[in-house]
Amino acid sequence: MMNNGAIKNIFLAGLLAAASLPGCGDKPLFDELATNRLKVVIKGTFESNGPKDWSGTYPVDDSVNDFTTSNLDPTRFMVDIAEMKLGRSPFANYRQTYAFDTTNTDPFFNGTGVEFVCDDPSPKHHGMLHIYLRKLIFDQGLLYHLDPVGTWTADGDLSSIFKEHTVEGFDFNQLLVNSHYDSLLDQADSINKVFPLSIEIDDGGLDFDNDEEETVLEVRFVIKNFVKLYEYDSYNDDGYHQIGHYYAVSDWLRDMQADESDLGGNLIATARAYVPGKTGTIQGSVTANSYVVAIPADKTISSYFISAQAARPVCNDTNCYDKPKTPYLPAGNSPESFLDYYLKYEQYKYRFNLFVPRVEDGTYETQWDAYEDDVKTYKIPPIATFSTGTTYTLVNVPIGKKYKLYSIAAIPDGNMHINAGWTASAANSSPITIITGTNTIDIP
Repeated sequence: MMNNGAIKNIFLAGLLAAASLPGCGDKPLFDELATNRLKVVIKGTFESNGPKDWSGTYPVDDSVNDFTTSNLDPTRFMVDIAEMKLGRSPFANYRQTYAFDTTNTDPFFNGTGVEFVCDDPSPKHHGMLHIYLRKLIFDQGLLYHLDPVGTWTADGDLSSIFKEHTVEGFDFNQLLVNSHYDSLLDQADSINKVFPLSIEIDDGGLDFDNDEEETVLEVRFVIKNFVKLYEYDSYNDDGYHQIGHYYAVSDWLRDMQADESDLGGNLIATARAYVPGKTGTIQGSVTANSYVVAIPADKTISSYFISAQAARPVCNDTNCYDKPKTPYLPAGNSPESFLDYYLKYEQYKYRFNLFVPRVEDGTYETQWDAYEDDVKTYKIPPIATFSTGTTYTLVNVPIGKKYKLYSIAAIPDGNMHINAGWTASAANSSPITIITGTNTIDIP
């Protein structure tokens, strides 16, 4: 019978032998296990490099309709991610939390990005990335209630739980589960747009190869310069009408209107992959203060904007293709509040009578389905930058692939490229094949 010392010696000998076994390529097995060849980098910008500076302008959404006041600008953005998967593969099943400053120097917002710890996935083609989001929080959220005399009274800061502690801020991730369109469907309770958030890996997907020393999977959330101030409605414990003012991602894609709370479908993201050392740079001239994007040569720019007719069904005094919202009851003894309520209620009844025929003739369902079919096709260009001058530079562009280049003038904060106003490079008739070093394409 062997003693403990003998057993330890055998175990150590086995470890040493395993360390010398061949792994992937010419490297020993233990070197393979200790090496992470995939690096996941997350960014909070539309641009893949050279993002536009924060302008300090935060548009006010039309949901802010009960009480108009000025919030302090957000200073912190907090993110809690449970895990990521490539297809069904849980290659990054480590919960990670981040707190970013809303500044031009924070790596999340300056184009550098921050790393998300992961393991190497299977060496094969991966086309879809699934991100399981737990919390998305901006600070500077404020709470108010309508007191008995009809005055909005401040109740202090909105708060959320982040990293198991209470923090000042509002977790808008809870509003991203459904879009307003989703909420109209019979299966609304089974729809969840953020757990996971599913993202197609653009530009050919991720072909992970163990023989490469490093592969980067770049994941970009459109946050910077696409933030708005919103209002949600509720009743407090005393039965008074209560509102919260909070910051969240812009609803430029799927409009959230007054007295609604579904913001789903507006957290827009993209992902792409490249191998460091096997990339080139694209640069050239462009009109000042423009976005420049590179898209795969086999795609059309129409995949990266929303057509002008993509308008949400309306409810007005002529036609109502969207169920009208009942007004909130006033509180206390304010005659002005009650008069305002009854006026809103009469308008609600009138519009509801317009709404019923649209349900009966089928146009309610038809218009909403057409709207969703239009907006759901939108994608973020895989490679993008912003130019303040008359030249631009796109970096980390995979060599050997062909691209077409487009530019568009700077747009108002909180919006996106919702029309076909792109300027094409003359070189697009024969898309450029990227080589190592500098590739020059001028855009008129």
